[in-house]
Amino acid sequence: MRRVLFFLCGVLMGFPAWAVDVEEHRTIASARRAYESGRHELAVRLLTRTLALEKKEKEPVVAVIARAHYDLGLNYRKLRELDKALEHHRESLRLDTQALGEEHPNIAYSRMALGLVLADKGESGKALGHFRAALAILQKAEANGGILADTRMNMGKALLASGKAVPAIAEFEQARALRGKLFGLEHPIMASTYAHIANAHMVAGAHGKAVQYLEPAMGILKKKLGAGHIHVAETHLSLAEARLGLKDSAGAMESLKQALAIHQKTLGAEHKATAAIAERIRMLAGRKR
Repeated sequence: MRRVLFFLCGVLMGFPAWAVDVEEHRTIASARRAYESGRHELAVRLLTRTLALEKKEKEPVVAVIARAHYDLGLNYRKLRELDKALEHHRESLRLDTQALGEEHPNIAYSRMALGLVLADKGESGKALGHFRAALAILQKAEANGGILADTRMNMGKALLASGKAVPAIAEFEQARALRGKLFGLEHPIMASTYAHIANAHMVAGAHGKAVQYLEPAMGILKKKLGAGHIHVAETHLSLAEARLGLKDSAGAMESLKQALAIHQKTLGAEHKATAAIAERIRMLAGRKR
């Protein structure tokens, strides 16, 4: 009966049975809930069982198998088992390409997932190839600005990891424009975007430019999360680094002290991150003497 429902769903919606939406598949839906709640080992068990059972069927549903491989890749990435994640995402991409063609939007998501795993493994050049291919598919499909921005961000990160700060900045700026239109300039996601642009400028040696992006990021975070939030402390630390690059020791010291105060309050004086900031302050004070 399940197989008949999959077939009818595909026919009624105007595309082949192997291309059906599998969100309603009971075990895959359960695995998705497990993934979303952080129970990745459970999700892996459910999806592995789904694959085994589906492959035993007289007429396996390719959409179910491809989705199980895709979701296994997501869960193995969370578990930091990157070789297994890569294996499953590659199989998902192979099956989806075979069934849907190389320019279907599903292929873009598979390539994005593959690229993220490759980036985690330090293979930024290969990751960038998948991100670029995903972007081309999404642009042709006129995808929404959110996924286009995410793809641009991933491309920027891969470029920066490859030591290409200037083209990375260009990708981050494209993402900034898309996200600004979609979310507005005061949304917390803009603070994260500004931080990535600032980091790329620091890598490029443009510390003044970095400060120009970190300051509005700080304003957004203080407004949305509060001045004592740990993300505000992280921005203070980035500002300290940028100001040191500008030979502004006094400004860097003030940023470090602000970060230290937040860490002491949120994490405690004994936490290793708090201790690391305190040590940086001592070292900077020593250099100023």
